[in-house]
Amino acid sequence: AIVAAMLEANGLRAERFVAAQVLGPHVGRTVRAGDFERLAHLNELRDRPAELRAFLDRLGHKLALELGRSSQLSMDGIYRLLMTRKASDLADLFWMGIAHGATTYDNIGLLQHLDVSNMASYDRLHTSNLHELAPGLVVEPGRVMELFSSELYRFTYEVSSPAERKVLSK
Repeated sequence: AIVAAMLEANGLRAERFVAAQVLGPHVGRTVRAGDFERLAHLNELRDRPAELRAFLDRLGHKLALELGRSSQLSMDGIYRLLMTRKASDLADLFWMGIAHGATTYDNIGLLQHLDVSNMASYDRLHTSNLHELAPGLVVEPGRVMELFSSELYRFTYEVSSPAERKVLSK
């Protein structure tokens, strides 16, 4: 909850923790709020193109509303906006000295940072320590962007019309 609040306070989109309950020693549960669309949801719909297209169209509608647009975003618009936002969010995490630490396929959010309880801060000014403590922290943003861009492109391309594919391919 503390990490999520810190991210929000610094302008990063992240899930919010709205309640926590201690059930016993080392056992508890939390209630989270936010946009929980994940990269894994696209993969879940991979064999159902009509549902995948509807899912992406809903994302495009949500993004258009955030931008104050009255018209739907194209598949290319959805792809480019999500890519720009993810790159910006990862850069912000880097400059804040925060690493997610558990960037699994299921933990990569499409609209915000998810599963933030795994996040940890690190001292990026002394990079020699990073290589000794956690070499994965140094390459995490690049690996997330590589996975995010390839998967998002694959899924948007698969459900696009021939005209949309032409624009996406540019």
